[in-house]
Amino acid sequence: GTVSVLGADGSPVGTVTVGRAPTGVALAGTGLVYVTNFGDNSVSVIDPIDHDVSHTVSGVGTNPIGIAVGPQGMVYVTNFGDSTVTVIDPATGYSTRTIALGAQQPDGIAVLSDGTIYVTHPFNDLVTALTPTVQGTYTAVDIAVAGGPSAIAVDTDGLVYVTNSGSDTITAIDPDTFATTTISVGAH
Repeated sequence: GTVSVLGADGSPVGTVTVGRAPTGVALAGTGLVYVTNFGDNSVSVIDPIDHDVSHTVSGVGTNPIGIAVGPQGMVYVTNFGDSTVTVIDPATGYSTRTIALGAQQPDGIAVLSDGTIYVTHPFNDLVTALTPTVQGTYTAVDIAVAGGPSAIAVDTDGLVYVTNSGSDTITAIDPDTFATTTISVGAH
């Protein structure tokens, strides 16, 4: 697989060869670019200066798909095939933890500043919120949403937004109460 590198004006400036079937991409505060490789169960780490893969993280789980950078630069990966989240420490370049999910086939992922992880499950119409505990574990809350939640993002106030491709909507989730508001966006 390859990843295209675009200049500030959107014009192509290069191509980087990564693992098989690249799917997700995330930019770390350090400038490094992380790419999930669905086809070979790895994450490629791209140096933004050289446009080369500087490191490949293997053993992240089966079919890594979504990726996000959280607090302290930790990298979080959803693994579609084994329904887990892998945490990668950017300082070592290795996975440090695997978190099992109750719902199957996760896709999108976002991490709040407090370390709460949000994961979409498009085939279950769920978003799972994983809130860290003082014991180092996570408390999971499943939030029902309509119609195939996939992409997910967090705004500067911590409000979570989820695209629902099957229902042509966006769901806004309040991180304090997990209350949802559905916004119609029209036909796809």
